[in-house]
Amino acid sequence: REIVRVRWRSEGTGFLPEAPFRLHLLDTRGGESRVLDVDAGRDVGAPAWSPDGREVAFVRNVAPDPDRRLGDQGIFVVTVANGETRAVAAPPGPKGNLAWSPDGSRIAYLGHD
Repeated sequence: REIVRVRWRSEGTGFLPEAPFRLHLLDTRGGESRVLDVDAGRDVGAPAWSPDGREVAFVRNVAPDPDRRLGDQGIFVVTVANGETRAVAAPPGPKGNLAWSPDGSRIAYLGHD
């Protein structure tokens, strides 16, 4: 095994996959899947559906070298219908446990700077 990334292993799970974690939408009727996130080189996580089901919020590392600055994460929202992604203003730092407000106007998260 050739190790080429700084972050190559996680305690409790072992070796990390070489491909980044992506956000997929799966049609359970036909089995087709499509990728929702646009930046193929970055891991995404903490997905949360909007109350109306039209959008998904997620976090993604925004550092120039994500392996060296694991906690430099931004919040993004992707529209399911067309894949359009936008950034949500939030202070720098790690983020997780995203949750939409009931009216879909705000996103709460756990994090720190």
